[in-house]
Amino acid sequence: MVKYFLSFVVILFLCPYVVAQQQYSLTIPAPVNGVKGKNLYVESLLKKIFISQGYKLNIIYNPIPSNKFRTAKKLSDNENIDILWANNRTDMSQQLHAIKQPIYKGFIGFRLVIVHQKNLNLFANVNTVKNLSNFTAVQKKDWLDYEILSSNGLKVEGNMAFTAMFKAIEHQLVDYFPRSILEIDREITEFGSHLITVEPNILIKYPSLSYFYINKKNKELTNIIEKGFQAIIKNGVFEQNFQHFFGDLVKKHKLKQRQVIQLKNPYYKK
Repeated sequence: MVKYFLSFVVILFLCPYVVAQQQYSLTIPAPVNGVKGKNLYVESLLKKIFISQGYKLNIIYNPIPSNKFRTAKKLSDNENIDILWANNRTDMSQQLHAIKQPIYKGFIGFRLVIVHQKNLNLFANVNTVKNLSNFTAVQKKDWLDYEILSSNGLKVEGNMAFTAMFKAIEHQLVDYFPRSILEIDREITEFGSHLITVEPNILIKYPSLSYFYINKKNKELTNIIEKGFQAIIKNGVFEQNFQHFFGDLVKKHKLKQRQVIQLKNPYYKK
């Protein structure tokens, strides 16, 4: 018995980090688009934030998908959601506490467009918002993106389910589907077909920051996220994680060679 006890003490002495890590379970929103829609970048980011504060994170997905507004309401009411991430907007910030660290470094507002293969050169001469208004985009009506495009005078079809938007491009029912540079390739692979692709000439750009949101009464979780986020920014882990997931994508799509179409975001607030 003494032998085993001494061995245990030696292990603790040599490996203090083994006991330093506590388990922490965090319930996050269900992916709206099923398992394929899981956000592996955010999962990895959260785990690194918690590790920096001495916790081993267990992520649990809420079983019932809902849009951002319903999810925010659940979180505000403490209904089986601990945290969500979304674009910064006034109506959400009022009910919840925002962790003011941009999750995606603003790249969510860098929009490339999905088009039919036959329309690869459709936007070759588009260089203004007015030019872009000659074409019809597709977004979901309850997305902030829909409101941003509409408020800039662009034509937007908004009454389709997410997967149907890719079909709408395939059947040329709409002209383009703007998606963030960080998600567009993965989504084409998972939800598209050989008939659709990324248009090579334009970049639709507007200010957009995504934050983590937490129930205002959950001080413990707020403290962990705020301190942990600051820690991984300071030690370079945040940048390493971003580059691991998105560095090659940003290089691949050659942003400096694209014509930038700058839009206003009436909901943007730092």
